[in-house]
Order: sequence, then C-alpha cells, then structure tokens
Amino acid sequence: MQTIFLAAASLWCVLAVIWLVALGDAKARWMHWTHALLPIAAVGLYPWLPAGSVPAQAVAQWLAAGAAVWVFLTLVWLLSIAIRNASIMDVVYTPSVSITLVVLLFSDGNYSARQLALAFIVIAWSARLVWHASDTNLTRGEQEPYARWRVRYAGRWWWRSYFQVFLLQGALIWIWMLSLALALAAGPGPLTPTDLAGVALWALGFVFQAGADWQLKRFKAIPENKGKVMRAGFWSLTRHPNYFGETAMWWGYFLFGLAHPYGWLGIASALYVTWFMSKGSAAPMLERHMLKTKPDYAQYVASVPAFFPRILRRKATVRNDEAGS
Repeated sequence: MQTIFLAAASLWCVLAVIWLVALGDAKARWMHWTHALLPIAAVGLYPWLPAGSVPAQAVAQWLAAGAAVWVFLTLVWLLSIAIRNASIMDVVYTPSVSITLVVLLFSDGNYSARQLALAFIVIAWSARLVWHASDTNLTRGEQEPYARWRVRYAGRWWWRSYFQVFLLQGALIWIWMLSLALALAAGPGPLTPTDLAGVALWALGFVFQAGADWQLKRFKAIPENKGKVMRAGFWSLTRHPNYFGETAMWWGYFLFGLAHPYGWLGIASALYVTWFMSKGSAAPMLERHMLKTKPDYAQYVASVPAFFPRILRRKATVRNDEAGS
C-alpha cells in the first residue's frame, strides 16, 4: 500500500510540473497553480501525522477520494479523445463524486444509517444532473467553451484538455469533497439533528436547482421565447437559481461532515463552492455570455438579485414575461 501511495504521489508531482509548464499561457493561472499544488501539499502533510490518528485517517480518506476521482476522470479523458467531445466532462463531474463516495463507503463494509442517507442524497443529486446534462452534451456534439478551445488549440487540444479540463475540474471536485470525506471518516453512526438539518438544506437546494432547470426547459421549448430572458418562477428570485441550489446542497453535505471531530474544516470546501458558483466562475461566465447574446438581459440584471434569492419582492418588479440563462 505504501508503494502504491508513493507511486501515485510521484506521478501527480510529474503531472503537476507538466501541467503548470504547458499551460503557462492559460487565463486565471492562479487556479491552475492552486489545483495542481494543493494535492502535493496534502500528500506532504500525511506522513507527518501520527499513524492511525484521527487527522491521519481523515486525510487518508480525502486522498483516497482524490485518487478515485483522478483515475475516473483519466478514463473519461481517454473516452473524450475517442469521441472528440470534451464537454462530456459536464455530464460526468457528478458521477465522479457519487461513484467515489459509494466505492469508499462500501469498501470496508462498515456503514450506518447516517452514511447511507448521505450516499442517497448524493446519488440523487448526481443522477438528476446526469439526466439533465446528457441531452445537450451527449447528443448535440461538443458544447462551448470546449468546442472553441478545440479550434483554438487545434492539434494540441487532445493532450491539453487533460490538464485544462479534466485535471483542473478533478482537483476542484476533490476540494469540494472534503466534507464528504470527513463524513465518511467519522465512521458509522445514527442520524443526528445536524444530519437532518443537512438533509433539509440539501432538499431546499435540490428543489431550487431541479425546479429552475425544469422551468427553463419548458420555457425554451416554446419557439416564441427564443432570444428572451426567463423571469418567472425561481428565475424571478435569483438570476442563477440552479447555481444557488447547487451551493445549498453542498452546504448540506458540510453539515453531514460535522459528525467528524475535524468536520468544521469542511467549511473551506463549502465556502469554495459558494465562491465558485457566485463569483469565481459559474455565474460570471454565464452572465458575460448572456449580456452579449440577449438584449433584455441588462434589464433583468438590474431587477433580480445575482445569486442569493430575494424572497420578498416589490410588486413593481414582478413580471409575467419570461426568459432564460
């Protein structure tokens, strides 16, 4: 086992060097540096922890989760080369979490009602997003921005995509999974009030995300709505109800992680998800696209909160017309 650990750590170090040298021209280089080097820091920390201690077990669980995600996404990268479609990453990013969680949970056969409840909600989240993303990313060819990157980097894209798409997002997923790793490392136990609060928060996020996606799909199915902006339902409360829902679900996972003595450390991953969805990448990238392609979107921006829902709305802001993002 120690030999496998050292081999995996060495291989990641080599890949990290290639990653940072080869993608020196990438935008937001700090993201590449952070996601390439943080696993090395975690690997370097592990040998200094007392063998068998609670911190050592938690770090080992987190590193095992990262290794599983790494292997899974490497296989997906090979598939993307074969089918010339890197946008399948948008389909498989949630299974990389749920499959890893299930494998780690059942690997030692020591699980409980609390851990099974966590696995259930993670699988439900993953399965719904796979179903939602598959229609676009598997049946309609390579999507943006992956198609644009393929044109930009031409013959280099097949190997560059491994770092720019699969390793970068894989490391991001690994950071997000800190609370899930802590929840598993806590060991078996009954459902607690904190766990039930986590389920409730997850359910709120699930309703926001699934409901917003359903409303937007119905809206786009009406030809007369082409080029318009969704303003009704969940989309009248926040410009990004699906991203808000995603964030709420990860805070629910954080509450499950509090079963571990060091579960509070999981707040780092929950805060990262919140930042990423609201300010870091997801919402800002989509907003830039919408402002360029939909003339009415600027008015929508001026009347609807960017991320956190506004439950109480002035009547003057309520609109019956709809449009989407």
